[in-house]
Amino acid sequence: MDNKVKLPDIPMMAYHERLKIDEIIEKLKPKNCLEWGSGKSTLYFPETHKDIIQRWDSIEHDEKWFKELMKNKLPTNVYLFYVKLPNYITFPIHKYDFIFVDGIERIKCIQYVSINKLLNKKGVLILHDSGRTRYQTASNYFKNNKVLFKSVGIGSDGGPDFNGLTIFSDYLITI
Repeated sequence: MDNKVKLPDIPMMAYHERLKIDEIIEKLKPKNCLEWGSGKSTLYFPETHKDIIQRWDSIEHDEKWFKELMKNKLPTNVYLFYVKLPNYITFPIHKYDFIFVDGIERIKCIQYVSINKLLNKKGVLILHDSGRTRYQTASNYFKNNKVLFKSVGIGSDGGPDFNGLTIFSDYLITI
């Protein structure tokens, strides 16, 4: 009997956000991807696009959540890393075609990507929950950005039902 825990098959984000990320992956065909903040997206995107994504590196800082994720059958193209702060931010050293930022210290992660040139020439970075006030400085680190979906939350920082999706790149974004 397999005692692996099975999380729901879809990421914890709005349906239209997931569809947009699916569309971006299908269009850009990123081979190597990085994710800050592991979760259901770690299970969903690499499996759904296994014909495109060769490697999906996912970094998690929360040991309890990391252990919970490890109870799942990970897609074969996923490499899940448990890394404590502050190394969580500076752990990646390779260049990526696609970076998904959905964990803690999002602005520091974005700044690290920009300073260390971790995106390949035509690479993109997607910030989840991007409408939050505290994430507005993200646009300072890339030449181009495009809000794909505005937030739907309440209050100055979004509130409990918050989301939003923004794409960043140093090349002209045509998505």
